[in-house]
Amino acid sequence: MVRIIFLAMAIICMPFDEAAATSANGCVFTERKEMPNGAGSDWAKLHEKSLPLINKGERIEAMKIAKKALQIAEENSGAFHPDVATSLKRIASIHLLTGGDANKAEPLLRRALSIYEKSFGPESLYSADTHYVLSEYYLQKTNYQESERHFFIFADIYLRSLDENSFDLLAVYNLLASRLIAKGDFPNALSMYRKSLEINQRCMGHDSYHVAINLSGIARALEGMRAYDDAEVNLKKSIEITEKLAGVESEDVAIYLVQLAGLYRASGRFEEADELYARVATINAKQRK
Repeated sequence: MVRIIFLAMAIICMPFDEAAATSANGCVFTERKEMPNGAGSDWAKLHEKSLPLINKGERIEAMKIAKKALQIAEENSGAFHPDVATSLKRIASIHLLTGGDANKAEPLLRRALSIYEKSFGPESLYSADTHYVLSEYYLQKTNYQESERHFFIFADIYLRSLDENSFDLLAVYNLLASRLIAKGDFPNALSMYRKSLEINQRCMGHDSYHVAINLSGIARALEGMRAYDDAEVNLKKSIEITEKLAGVESEDVAIYLVQLAGLYRASGRFEEADELYARVATINAKQRK
């Protein structure tokens, strides 16, 4: 789940263009293009520079660069240009993702949303992305009702706006599935994970990390439905793929083994669960060396 969230946030921290390019295998990837009369190349370079710092958790340096980018955008384009909104959203994301002052995120996001809605309309992907970051803000503040409201606005816009073959729908399907699981709606979560899996297998092949993550999610939904045998099949396939890609004693394999052990315990297979926990302990001990 953490990997899914950070993948989604990495995408959403950057502006989308609603034009798309089609790859050779039929998958559609969203492209970004320069906005007319934008804030300029200096702003664009600073904006791009802050993202890897966010991913590494370097909040102070990321914030310094993002604020400078915002200053350039306002000076070059005026206070109501979409590039300003993009900088505002980036600063808010830094607060939310790197342990900053979450209370400062909301007014930044509200201002960004207002700019995007005036520039592109409330149904644009720009607006949708901002609703997603707002949903993360309210989730951190434990305001679950507002978090859910903004999240489903985001998901609804994406599901209605993008081609069904869009690779960009993967994060939406996975995030939506996770939300549905948290609500106990396992059948609809399963449907979302399966849609994501179909795109992943077509775009990334049948033996990728992304497919392994999808299969793990499918197993989680099936376990919630008490379809333990089907859950086991999917989870073992996830482990098999990950072992091939990362090695049998990798951290990712250990994560899925813990999930499988939990599945075994839920279905009363306690001895098999204990064997897996022992294997995980061995992997973790080797990882610490």
